[in-house]
Amino acid sequence: NRGAVYSPSLGLRTLGEGVVPADINQRGHAVGYTESTAFLYAHGRGAMDLNQLVTGLDVRLTGAHLINDRDQIVAFSEDAEYYLLTPIPEPARWVLIVTAVASVAWRRSGKLNGRG
Repeated sequence: NRGAVYSPSLGLRTLGEGVVPADINQRGHAVGYTESTAFLYAHGRGAMDLNQLVTGLDVRLTGAHLINDRDQIVAFSEDAEYYLLTPIPEPARWVLIVTAVASVAWRRSGKLNGRG
């Protein structure tokens, strides 16, 4: 199985074997998961392991649900906790920092799906 994303500006892009996209923003950046990790796809860079891009986090991210047009990502860990990741502009590479932590209770309250 090969995951793919589509955006009007970039068209259809395949993401690779075993890659499952969950969301895409207007810039064509996508997030999702593979069998073992969370990923971020950016045009020209391909699918990147979010764990390699995040600084200051001592847990393993296993998936990502949402990405907005500011490239903020809602990802989750193997411990079923959710994290808001915010990019820090750095020349020639992606770096994300953890700016907030949300528990499973936050998800159940409907905050992730816009009900709260």
